[in-house]
Amino acid sequence: MSEIDILEAGKFFPNWWIDVVHRIMQDRRLTKTAKVIGCYIFTFSDGKGEVCLSVEKIFNDLNMSKSTFYKHFSILKECGYVTVSQQKEGGKFTHNKYILGGGIGGDEFE
Repeated sequence: MSEIDILEAGKFFPNWWIDVVHRIMQDRRLTKTAKVIGCYIFTFSDGKGEVCLSVEKIFNDLNMSKSTFYKHFSILKECGYVTVSQQKEGGKFTHNKYILGGGIGGDEFE
């Protein structure tokens, strides 16, 4: 990757995103699969640290079974990288909102 590519990437990914991805990749508490899931979810961030994705999209895009996803996603939650908020309309579940964190001891995103 050239210096220009790195500078261009900054237009698309805010600095906090890059910092958290580095933190995820270096966190020895996480499995390889948890790191893949974490980085995947962070790529969909809205810039405010929130992501709305269906689990079916995640399963399909990562070619991952439901049980594998939940097993490794739970590690991300335990380590403080992601919390899940179930969104409802008219009392009926519509989708999950993933609220991104920087890991235990990490900063909240602005």
